[in-house]
Amino acid sequence: MAIRERLSVSGHELDSALSILRSRAREALVLSTCNRTEVYGVFDDSAAGVELLEAFLAEWGRLPLDDVRAVAYAREHAAAVRHALRVASGLESMVLGEDQIQAQVKQALAAARHAETLGPTLERLGSAALACGKRVRTFTGIGRHSVSLESLAVRRARERLGSLERWNVVVLGAGESASLVARQLKSVGATALTVVSRSSERASALALAVNAEARSLADLADVMATADVVFCCASAPHPVLTPDFLTHRAALRPGAPLLCVDLGMPRDVDPFVTMIPGVSILTLDELAGVAETHREARRADVPAAEAIVDTEVGRFLEWLNARAAAERIAAVDAHATAVAENELTRALVQLPALGPREREILAEMAYRIARKLSHQPKQALKQDTGPKRMALG
Repeated sequence: MAIRERLSVSGHELDSALSILRSRAREALVLSTCNRTEVYGVFDDSAAGVELLEAFLAEWGRLPLDDVRAVAYAREHAAAVRHALRVASGLESMVLGEDQIQAQVKQALAAARHAETLGPTLERLGSAALACGKRVRTFTGIGRHSVSLESLAVRRARERLGSLERWNVVVLGAGESASLVARQLKSVGATALTVVSRSSERASALALAVNAEARSLADLADVMATADVVFCCASAPHPVLTPDFLTHRAALRPGAPLLCVDLGMPRDVDPFVTMIPGVSILTLDELAGVAETHREARRADVPAAEAIVDTEVGRFLEWLNARAAAERIAAVDAHATAVAENELTRALVQLPALGPREREILAEMAYRIARKLSHQPKQALKQDTGPKRMALG
């Protein structure tokens, strides 16, 4: 977790990250969620591309390059394509089959498009990944009765505390994750519910939807004084819930239990809050263990999902090969035409007495020879299956 939060790229940081990558890759895309940070790039040389992406991650996280390489994985070309499609299908998610990843992929694509780092290859890859994810959820049992990380967090909190009906519950944040948590809490009977957010408008909207109280972030210390469990989904670059916010509570209710469920990446809860008696944290890493149990229950649906991924990978690679061949064929045509024009110009300079008809015949011959000489190389290119390489970090 300590490494993941250093390498995470929050929504408001995406433009900065992509602007750095713009000078290093032909195309670039960053996908950062609670349990992954992935950087996709298109390069002329895959090995060099992987090194550039690893260096970017090290710089971004202010970590030694060797530390990044020790925990990172790299996928190239077909393996990178397969990984992207598996990610969008929920096969790489902490909670197998969850569908939030589709929205996260869309957001990553939109950010890259806005930053002008999304070229034709990654644009097509993004579309293929989203289409694949939709097919997997439609035609297999992977997405049936979908379970989210947020629902697992609520489930785990109930296992620790019992029914949440008698506890004062706080949701810190008002974004998509906070909304999922709040609605899940309402469905399991939590009644004393408070939503806290920097945006009073978003807090009020979410509170209205789940029959909760809305409070400002400025009131967090007072809200925490009576809280028994807090779900933190603030999407902030630094911890929001720090020991300072709990000092008033500790004075009023010394030793009273408080469960902090941290769904943020980077973390929303300062680990030092556990120094206060009675305070504990439920982390993403602990939730990963709960998610693994859920994953085992859905193993039977994975082969069908993998078969769909295989088909979609093949379709994408066919498109990529055809595109690469078309680009190379166009380059051969352009070169052949340029050679014909240069040689024709030299010949006409040396034959000034030629009339219009003779000049036309000479030009036609030059271009015809160029086309015939380039025919065989172009046919070979059409048969070539060695496409443009891609790297993923």
